Amino acid sequence: MDIIVDKPKLVKVVKLYLTKFFGDLTPKTNSNYPGSVFYVDSENHILMESSEESDSVYISYSEIWYKLETYFKLNFRDVRLIIKDWLKESPYNLEDVIPRASEALPQDFSELI
Repeated sequence: MDIIVDKPKLVKVVKLYLTKFFGDLTPKTNSNYPGSVFYVDSENHILMESSEESDSVYISYSEIWYKLETYFKLNFRDVRLIIKDWLKESPYNLEDVIPRASEALPQDFSELI
């Protein structure tokens, strides 16, 4: 059964979802990746990466992006816009960044050598 929700309410719900499930990621750095910050969950899985050298924030496609597309029936562009706003408003305070879906993030922080 589909539930019809207007766009502003849907955006609010998606941001609440992001905060609930991804609002407490731990930022970590690694000397082999200077200028990069990896955001990891409680199991040390990398879900986001930002870099001082780029305006991009790489978002795990399988763990975050795809779920937003699927659960909330959003298209790629809408997911990008919502994540962009959320990153600015979230505890991460990442402004003027471009979220990019990535399937290339290392799965575990301990894999970074």
